[in-house]
Order: sequence, then structure tokens, then C-alpha cells
Amino acid sequence: MGLAHSLFMERKHDIELPVTPWLERDWRIWQSSMPLESICDALMSFPQRLSDTVMPCDRSKWTAQTGEAWSVQEHVGHLLAMESLWIARIDDFVMGSDVLRPWNGHNNDVRMARFNDQKMGALLRDFRDTRSAIVEFSAELIDQRIGRLVLNERLDRRFSLYDHLAFIAEHDAHHLACIQFLIAS
Repeated sequence: MGLAHSLFMERKHDIELPVTPWLERDWRIWQSSMPLESICDALMSFPQRLSDTVMPCDRSKWTAQTGEAWSVQEHVGHLLAMESLWIARIDDFVMGSDVLRPWNGHNNDVRMARFNDQKMGALLRDFRDTRSAIVEFSAELIDQRIGRLVLNERLDRRFSLYDHLAFIAEHDAHHLACIQFLIAS
């Protein structure tokens, strides 16, 4: 289910976000209809879209907290932190693994990383640089690895490299929607 078709609200402590809760999505039936070129363009342009969304807003909104919900800056930090998993999973395709490396099962690292104490500009720059490397590396591999299927155990389905890149784009869109909601609140 795409973000624009979301029918549910995600409740994170005292905030209702206008998106389907990420961990409640049924990925077994999901399939991206985006052409590969569009997915790569979305991945490459996302750091700029994120920066264009965050930088003009009142800086006090960056670290504003409501209950235990993540702040704008924590969402940005989470996106940066996830890049290492995306890279590791691309490596799983390269190495011929049967199973993609698992997500740690929780997002406790967001609080432990203390993203609200870091500089937003540095988080955005690091995210842009890391994402650029992911897109460039994936572009080199896509023709060789497009048909290979690797199991994502948590989602209980096999992913091609195309699916993995589309999944990252969906993850980006989810967090951008959350950030836009927090900024508008």
C-alpha cells in the first residue's frame, strides 16, 4: 500500500500521524509499480527533498517532543542510521546471500544516538553523502542482480534488488510524511 493510499493513522504516544504504522504494513502483498529509473531518481532526490522540507521551518520544531514520539530531528537521524542497513542488504545481494540482514527489531538506537543534540545540517549532509553512495553502487549492480531473490525474514517475502530499492523509497516517503506532519503541527 502506497503512502498516498494510507487509510489509517499511526498513533505514537500523544500524536496521531496520517500514515499507516510502518511495522503494521502488509509487505507480503506489496509490489512497487514504479519503474526502476523512477525509484533511483526518488532515492537520489530524497536528501534534497528532506532538506527542503526541514531547513526552512522554525528551528524550534526540529527537536520539539510530544511524549515519546520522535522529533523531526530524530526522524532525520533515523533515516541516516538506516542507511547502514540498506548498504548491508545491498552487500547481501552482491555476496549471494539467501537471507537479507535483519533489522534490529527496535528503534531504541534513535534515542541512544541523541540526534536532538546533533547539528541538523551535519545529519542532512551525512545522509546526502551516504545516500549518494548507495544509489551509485546500486546502479552498478542492478542489471546483474535484478532477478536474484533474497529472503527478508521479518517481512516473510523474497526481495529482488529492485524491491529493496523500492522499499527504501517507501521508507523515505513514510518518514517524510511524518516530518511534514510534525512541522505543520
